[in-house]
Amino acid sequence: MIIDRTHLGWAAFTAGATLVASTLYLMTFHPDVLPIKLPSSEAAAMVPPTARAGSTPLGLVYGSLALLIFFFAGLLGWRRKHPSWRVGAIQFWLKAHVWLTLLTIPLVLFHCGFHGGGFMTQSLLWLYGVVMVSGFYGLALQHIIPHWMREVLPDEVVFEQIPYLCEKLQEEAQKSRKELEIQIEAKEAADPNAPKISSDIIFRVIDQEVMPYLKPNVMRRSRLHREAASDKLFKLIAKEVPADLRGPIDRINDLCDEKRRLNMQTRMQHLLWGWVLVHAPVSFLLIIVTIWHAFVASYVY
Repeated sequence: MIIDRTHLGWAAFTAGATLVASTLYLMTFHPDVLPIKLPSSEAAAMVPPTARAGSTPLGLVYGSLALLIFFFAGLLGWRRKHPSWRVGAIQFWLKAHVWLTLLTIPLVLFHCGFHGGGFMTQSLLWLYGVVMVSGFYGLALQHIIPHWMREVLPDEVVFEQIPYLCEKLQEEAQKSRKELEIQIEAKEAADPNAPKISSDIIFRVIDQEVMPYLKPNVMRRSRLHREAASDKLFKLIAKEVPADLRGPIDRINDLCDEKRRLNMQTRMQHLLWGWVLVHAPVSFLLIIVTIWHAFVASYVY
C-alpha cells in the first residue's frame, strides 16, 4: 500500500474525526481549555466526580469505536482471501485499514484518559503499541523496498517464479559443464603432449559448490553468495584452462551472478512481508484481549 493523492479523502476524514474527538474530550474532561462550554448539567451527567475517563459515556464511545475498528482491520486478511466477493474493492479495504487504524490512536488515548491503569490495561496498551509499530514499519517498508528494488534489480522477476528460474539455471549450468568436459577431452585427445588440464579441480568446484548454490534456497554460507569471493574463485578456475575453453566457465559465472540477484530479491521479499508474521497474530491477540477487557470492565467493576 503506497500513500499517494488517492488517500487525501481518507486523510481528511481521519483528521476531521480526530479534531471532533479531541474537541469533545477537552470540552468534557478539561472544560477550562476551550472557550466553548458544555451545559453544566450535561457535563455533570457525562463525568461522574469519581469516574475514570474510560467508564464515562464519552469514554465508552471512544473505546467501542476503537474496538469496532479493530474488528474491521482484522477482516482485511479475510477480504484478501476472497478477492472476487463484492464487498468493496480491496484498495478501499486497504485504505480504510490504514486510516481507520490511525484514528484509533486518539480514540485509545482518550478512552484511557492518557493513563495506563492496572496490569490488564497496561498489557493491552503494550499489545496495541506492538500492533501499531509493526503496522507503521510494514507501511514504511512498502514505500522504501519496492523503489530500492527497482534501482538495484532492474530485471526483477515474478517472485513466485524464482524456484522455476533456479531450476533453469541449474539446467544451463549442467549444459555448460558438459560442454566444458567435451572440449577438455577433445583438446587433450588432439594434443596428448600438451600440459594436463586440472579438470578434477574444476568439476569438483562445479559439482560441490556451483550446483548446490543454484538451488532455489538462499545459501548464505556459500562463498558464491559473495560477489567478490565468487569472482576470485572463477578467476582461479579460468587459469586452469586455455583461453579458448573459458566460454563455459564464464557462462557458469554469469549464472551464479543471476542467482545472487534472485537471492537478493528473495531476501527483499521476505523483509517486505516478514513483518506480517508479527503484525497479524499480535493483532488477533489484541482483539481477544480487548474483548476480555470490555467484559471485565462491564461486569466486574
